[in-house]
Amino acid sequence: KSIDLANREEQLLTYFLDGSRRVYKVDDIAYVKAGGRSAIYPVIAGQIGVGCCKRIDRIISPEKFNNEIVLSVPEIANADGKSGFFEAMTIKLNQLPELKRLNITISSIIPYKISKSNDEKFEDRGTACIQDRMCQREKEMVAELVQKGLLNHKNYLIKDGSLEYRPTKEIRNDKRKSQL
Repeated sequence: KSIDLANREEQLLTYFLDGSRRVYKVDDIAYVKAGGRSAIYPVIAGQIGVGCCKRIDRIISPEKFNNEIVLSVPEIANADGKSGFFEAMTIKLNQLPELKRLNITISSIIPYKISKSNDEKFEDRGTACIQDRMCQREKEMVAELVQKGLLNHKNYLIKDGSLEYRPTKEIRNDKRKSQL
């Protein structure tokens, strides 16, 4: 049975969610590769924001907002493949006096692939990693709204843009989580 939302007294479109990201190439970094030659890779910074508003009686108010700053660097930065390398690097960067003075905290460092599997520019690969992070944050906010019981048959969510949902292996294997 379809619902004609325009001709209803009660309001069903209650929540509105959108994500935004801005990316900036902040620097280039050189790494020595096999054969002693060096290669230059971009370092990309990203500002991510995900927000949700709630509408009650035609009045819109903020429900939740998350923002973060991330960096995307080439995977070769962790040449030894050590577990926890990027997390440790994030902690170290956040201790820099310059970042503290500016009140900037980096949430995480996201590595991008450098393999020559396609002609995509490295800058685009870093940007794609930041875009993926934004989409993940949007999904997390939707899941949080569901877990709080805010979304139901009388309170719908409108998402600006597409929200591609591919459940992780963990969620697929957990029946309770996969029902969210």
